[in-house]
Amino acid sequence: MDLVGNQTWDLAVTADAIAGVLTANKVALYQNDIIPTPNRPLADYTEADYSGYAKEAITWSAPTLADDGSVEVLGIVGEFRPTSSTIVNSIYGLMLVDTTGVILYAAARFDAPPLPMNSTLDAIIVTVRVRVAAGGVVVTVS
Repeated sequence: MDLVGNQTWDLAVTADAIAGVLTANKVALYQNDIIPTPNRPLADYTEADYSGYAKEAITWSAPTLADDGSVEVLGIVGEFRPTSSTIVNSIYGLMLVDTTGVILYAAARFDAPPLPMNSTLDAIIVTVRVRVAAGGVVVTVS
């Protein structure tokens, strides 16, 4: 049978995820033309290195309700912006990594890559949303 969760469940699970594995994550940008897959290792991604680049920490909000009624936690990420045009990149996507940058949790390719990071006029602004759909927990009865 399936144990069906509710909004209280979603709030608790989302808050636990943010307090646990997601608490100190960072967002990193990658510059090679690859498509993320669940088994692709971190070593396959070429991290950005444009002038002024640094991974950006995520600051998590408290769990809230989205416009559609689902529980979510917003993660605010600092703005990615070159500090000069000395070293430029074309950015294909982003990665969610641990605070040390050595553990890859997730990656995504931009909808219309690449995004230029060539001058101080270019910027990438990211908001991360963690959502737990009111769904189920599988319960096995013997």
